[in-house]
Amino acid sequence: MIETYTTQLVLKKQLTADVWHLRFSLLSPTSHSFIGGQYMILKIEGQGQRNYSIFSANTKKDSFELLVQIIPNGMASTYIANLVIGSKVTFQGPAGRFVLIPNNRSKLFLATGTGIAPMFSMLESHVRDSEVKDVPMHLFWGLKTKRDVYFIEKLQALEKEYPHFSYTICLSREEESIESMPNAQKGRINAHLLTHLDLVKSEIVSHENTRHINEYDYYICGGRDVVESVRQFVGGLGVIRENIYFEKF
Repeated sequence: MIETYTTQLVLKKQLTADVWHLRFSLLSPTSHSFIGGQYMILKIEGQGQRNYSIFSANTKKDSFELLVQIIPNGMASTYIANLVIGSKVTFQGPAGRFVLIPNNRSKLFLATGTGIAPMFSMLESHVRDSEVKDVPMHLFWGLKTKRDVYFIEKLQALEKEYPHFSYTICLSREEESIESMPNAQKGRINAHLLTHLDLVKSEIVSHENTRHINEYDYYICGGRDVVESVRQFVGGLGVIRENIYFEKF
């Protein structure tokens, strides 16, 4: 059920040139319940609203965290950029159906930019659930360069705690060496997804391949255009619609 929350900003940390990590403590009501992958609706009085996926795990009942990319001159970006610790902020939520389906099918997460937020929430909310704790999960996170990467330690902690979780950071525009960055590869998500699925780009989708790639659930999140491109790419491999879940910003 969607509720209106009065919150207070208690953490505001810059992660990259344009991405901020925010935590809001709940003032009224003082607790909430959500499903990993859902979003909150930021209400800006007299200006409108914006949706932001929850980054934190659903075990946190008295607060929630967001990852926000600041867009120059953007309405919500300008509002968030001007917030200071202690600011009172109104949200509605939780909302959205982009949530992890608890079954025994392997999961592939395809995120770009701050589209990583609902993926983190899904993983950290479900990592100990009996329904999925033994299910292989792999995250592909698409960013431009090394300067755009953050929360490596969180990914490493998840990988250590959850033996069936692994990840690949895909850097589409990096020109320097990435040898010192764990699990990083140059190139776009699509190419590394093909490698993970043991396919090659020129390969014609066969019945056998279609059966293989449909053993996975695919979760896609990021900017609207990128999500649509990745969704069409995955569908073009022969993945059926029922196995693809996505959220567009």
